[in-house]
Amino acid sequence: MSISGHLQLFFGFIFIGTLAQGSPTITSEISGLAKDKVILPCQLSQETCGQIHSIKWHRGFRRVYIFSEIGSISKAEDDLIGRANLRLETNNSLALLEINPLMTADEDLYKCEVTYLEAKEHCARLQYIRLNTFASPEYVRIENMSGTETTNASVIGPFNEGTVITLVCNSKGGKPVAKLDWFNNSLPLQGQYSNATEQDGTGIGTSQLQIELTRGDLGTKLECRASTPTLKSPMVAWVKVDVYVRPASWEVSGYDSPVLEGTIVTLLCRVKGARPAANITWYNGTRPLSHQPHSNLAVQADGTYETQSRLSFTATRYDNGIILDCQTSNRVLESMGELPYRSLTRIQVNYKPVVTVSPTNLTINETTDIYLRCQVDANPPELISVRWYQNGQLLELSDISHYEGGTPSDPTLLIKNSSREDLGNYTCVVQNSIGETTSEVKASVNVLYKATVRVSMDPPIPVREQDQRNVTLSCDLESGNPELITSVRWYLDGDLLKELPDCSHNTTVDGDTQLFNELCDIDPTKLMLQDVGRSFQGNYQCRAKNGAGWGELSLSAKLHVYYPPGPARIEFEPLIAVKGQMLNLRCDLDEPGRPPAKAYRWWRGSHVQMDQSTSNWTIFPVSLEHRANFSCEAINEAGHGPSSSVPIDVFVPPTFITPLMPYHGVPWNATEVKITCQVECYPLCEIYWLKNGVPINFQEHFFTIKNTKLRPDPDKNDFESIVSTLGWNMTAWPNGKLNRAVDNDNYTCQSSPNDHGSGVFSTTHFRVEYPPEKINVSARVVNVKEDDYPDVVTCSANALPEATYTWKYGNEIVSEKNMLFLNYTLKRNHGGDYECVAQNLHGQISSRTTINVQYVPECTISIEELNDERVLVCTAKANPGLVDFHWWFGNSSYPFPENIQKKGLKSELQLSRLPEYFGTYRCFANNTIGMSNFCERYVSVDLGFMEISGPSQEGSWIGKMSDNTLVIVGVVAVAVIILFAIVCIIIILVCRKRRMGEKHPSPAHRKGDLSDDGKAFYENLPFHGLQSPQSKPYHPTTLELEYADKDYRQLYSYGPMNYKEASLQAARENNNVNPSQRRITSITTPAIESELL
Repeated sequence: MSISGHLQLFFGFIFIGTLAQGSPTITSEISGLAKDKVILPCQLSQETCGQIHSIKWHRGFRRVYIFSEIGSISKAEDDLIGRANLRLETNNSLALLEINPLMTADEDLYKCEVTYLEAKEHCARLQYIRLNTFASPEYVRIENMSGTETTNASVIGPFNEGTVITLVCNSKGGKPVAKLDWFNNSLPLQGQYSNATEQDGTGIGTSQLQIELTRGDLGTKLECRASTPTLKSPMVAWVKVDVYVRPASWEVSGYDSPVLEGTIVTLLCRVKGARPAANITWYNGTRPLSHQPHSNLAVQADGTYETQSRLSFTATRYDNGIILDCQTSNRVLESMGELPYRSLTRIQVNYKPVVTVSPTNLTINETTDIYLRCQVDANPPELISVRWYQNGQLLELSDISHYEGGTPSDPTLLIKNSSREDLGNYTCVVQNSIGETTSEVKASVNVLYKATVRVSMDPPIPVREQDQRNVTLSCDLESGNPELITSVRWYLDGDLLKELPDCSHNTTVDGDTQLFNELCDIDPTKLMLQDVGRSFQGNYQCRAKNGAGWGELSLSAKLHVYYPPGPARIEFEPLIAVKGQMLNLRCDLDEPGRPPAKAYRWWRGSHVQMDQSTSNWTIFPVSLEHRANFSCEAINEAGHGPSSSVPIDVFVPPTFITPLMPYHGVPWNATEVKITCQVECYPLCEIYWLKNGVPINFQEHFFTIKNTKLRPDPDKNDFESIVSTLGWNMTAWPNGKLNRAVDNDNYTCQSSPNDHGSGVFSTTHFRVEYPPEKINVSARVVNVKEDDYPDVVTCSANALPEATYTWKYGNEIVSEKNMLFLNYTLKRNHGGDYECVAQNLHGQISSRTTINVQYVPECTISIEELNDERVLVCTAKANPGLVDFHWWFGNSSYPFPENIQKKGLKSELQLSRLPEYFGTYRCFANNTIGMSNFCERYVSVDLGFMEISGPSQEGSWIGKMSDNTLVIVGVVAVAVIILFAIVCIIIILVCRKRRMGEKHPSPAHRKGDLSDDGKAFYENLPFHGLQSPQSKPYHPTTLELEYADKDYRQLYSYGPMNYKEASLQAARENNNVNPSQRRITSITTPAIESELL
């Protein structure tokens, strides 16, 4: 329907609705599309107002149509001449003025004036209609700024990227004027829109688009869409823009690391994203190469080009350091005066290092720094490794306090604070990526050094003060040049103790002089300590002097003098021990002994705590066993000190040993009900019972309470406690039973506080429980198609505690949830009753739902004899069981429906005795699920009727056989025939063999070289004894030929040529016969085979 038609229909409803109100003047509004037709309705009331005299239509103040049946006038006037006509419809109750074709200038207020022969009240004479006109645009097109129209769907350009283009889109003739929108493919663009309107309401719309082109606009589609209410879809004009762009990327590949001299270097310069294609020029530095390689071009998916240029050369030592420059440019760069793009590649040619070491000879004093220079000339200059060797042994330079340098970045080796170990001949080995070189000249280093000593003791082990032993200290030479030690200085804890020999104090007293002479003549490297006690404890060092001077202090050697620790003292916190909390015990010492005591022995009562050996013992948690005396003593290697003891008592805040369970359920028929709690506390506390937060009034005799005080139980770590049992006096309850709707309350066991904690309470949610009841399933029957998923069935029941659910199918559990959700497609054997069992600890209840698996029918055809007539019976198996049957004979529907009777799931077809109705019968069964595959029966003639899949059933005993019996009889008959044919073949072969043996002796007998085994083999071949091949073909039902001697089937399968070709031809002809002929042939095959053989 056109737009005007829709508008007329809409405003026609307005018109009729307004008329129904009975007003004398009717006003409506109608819209139409130019060049279409429009109909203006005018309501007539002849039944109430009488016969019409005339109908006049006015446009504004001008009459445009007059109609009168009395005057036989019906003509258009003014602007409607030739374009309007008027007709009466609906029993002359409606006058329709049709304007065709409608023009945009026809828009105005129209008046219908109806004059009746008789003037009556309430008869509307004037009806007004506002006619609005619309028009579709004549065209939409794209122009450039010069006003030249571009061809729609054309390509404009090319333009260089960065160019600003201006396009103008015009659309003429639309009413209202078309709205113009610009799009870049599917993306909207902002244009400058304007329009000019003519007197008839039509006009021209213009939208100017100004856009700066970028690479992204390459091949872009600029589209102008004109839209008006009269168009179902916008009118479209578009152009594609061809944009020239600079190269997007340029790179040189093929060289990414230095090369060896003689290596062939191939550089590939690739320039992508240029349009038009870029040119490539190679430079060596600032000079272009005399021979420029050829460039290859390739068009990319976005319309740009890729340019490739390969430069190959053999690298020499003289090419090291050259810079190869790939410069590229295209028309865009050239037109905009921009420089070519460049990609520089510096070539590096590598060679082995050249190494020189200096100085060649060097003599120094110990502690002097040594500089050994390793000068290297190599390319690449980056060295992989630098190694220094001393006397042919590799130096480990990781000690930065002694060595510095000797690395690839600094080959020179600095030996800091040189020592005697630095004496020797040094060489430098340098390696770069090409290879390694060893310095030919060695650097010889000579180091002078002083004596190095160490202190030793005899005995070397610690001594105990109580043993009063002597200790001898020795200052032993480790190294030095010269090795003779002339003096030794002894130090204790860093202070000078003695210098030996001591020859500086002489006296005239002979005794003293003799004493000092002894100190002057003794070995300075020995020092004896007598009756060593704790004051001799300390670190001893020595410093020796040789011909090179005083050496450094030796490492310290510590003299250990051991003595036992002092008395112990026990401190503990907190001062009051509480069960379950932490208790810290500390064994303090005023004198730790030497070595300081690190081991401690603890007692709890008389029990030694083997797992405690430190001064701190943290007990957590404190328990009943810690209500005891605690003792400790300190131990070191010299012995143990005096012990100390302290008694500790343990207290307990109110704590539940047995709290109430959060939930306590009892059966609705319980005769004995009680709940128990146990609280430990020391000092002892009291227990109270509350119901729903209110203390229980035991005076009402509904409850009883029993409290028992218990002594501490060491086996359970339980302190003093109270056991309280709240019992229900069931004789005081109505009917001696609990009410499951009323007697559900919260019961609380609460203790009083003591000095070490506040009271505790435990609440149980007491509920009267009952077995499941009122079980319900969401669906009693679920219908599902075979191979579909069934709907979910939900099972629910009332129970406390909440019931658990099990779905069973027979004895099989299929779900252990309340939902029966079978997430597999169902077969017909899955149908039946599914039982939902809801149970809790008080009992169980069940309900069933039936899953009805529906499936398309399956049919079978049998032949039966009814009233001395043979009938085909089509039996269907289906669910639903309401089945329709359809019979076909051959390839068309059975033509005699009167011979067909339907009996439930069976359909009986009375067979005709006419030969033309012998053939294939097909039966189809159909129910609401679908149609079955056809089942068929082939009926032929043999003594009247014959069912082709078995022997004739005309005999009285054959006709009464079942289909399965007929099949068995047929198989046995075929087997007998085949067996008979095989016996005949064997007899024929034996006879022919004898005749041929008499007439034509075998070649083996003639030549005399055939053994008995070979003779037997030869005589068993299929064609042994035949004078000529068979000329009569065997007619098999398939192309697969069977042979009597199957063991040699492959060897003799092709047989004589004429026989094989004739057999294959017979097989091909057999495949071309109709099914009935082929089946008959298959039955008669054994007889034919017997005849041929």
